[in-house]
Amino acid sequence: METLQKSRYGLTIADVVRETGISRNTVGKYLTILCTLGQVEMHIVGPAQVYNLSNRIPITKVWLEKVPFPYVLISAEGRIRDLNSKLCELFTIERKKLTGEKMTESGIEVFEKIAGSSDYNLAVQGKIKKETEFELIEADGIIYTAWTYPVVLYDGSYGIISSLAPQKTE
Repeated sequence: METLQKSRYGLTIADVVRETGISRNTVGKYLTILCTLGQVEMHIVGPAQVYNLSNRIPITKVWLEKVPFPYVLISAEGRIRDLNSKLCELFTIERKKLTGEKMTESGIEVFEKIAGSSDYNLAVQGKIKKETEFELIEADGIIYTAWTYPVVLYDGSYGIISSLAPQKTE
């Protein structure tokens, strides 16, 4: 992990072996485990497999049960995987009706705008916008603060979590 952290563009297994002196088989096994845990991502670049540290937040079911803010959990394909009761209350919607729907076809304007936002597109790629922690989205006459981050879901698949909070009006 430390060796990958020092690399700007990622490393191949051979690069990690050269940097650390650890055997190729051991490096390969550890990188496979770290990829499964979502701590490392592998990308194909030409004939090479290049490994980078992941920007994705690992999400567990226990963690989701404790989240104190409204959120929607989205698959890498843009489908709603889950949403909590706080988000259902905020928009007066039923969890069952939206689970499995595409964000862009949900019928909820703010979801459709999130799916078109720059933060969402970066999160799909496993990247985080560095300039700000959130973005403001206006939908249905309300301005929302939206935080959107790439995650590794509890089943090992990639996804996105987006949290919404309506701005207080004075």
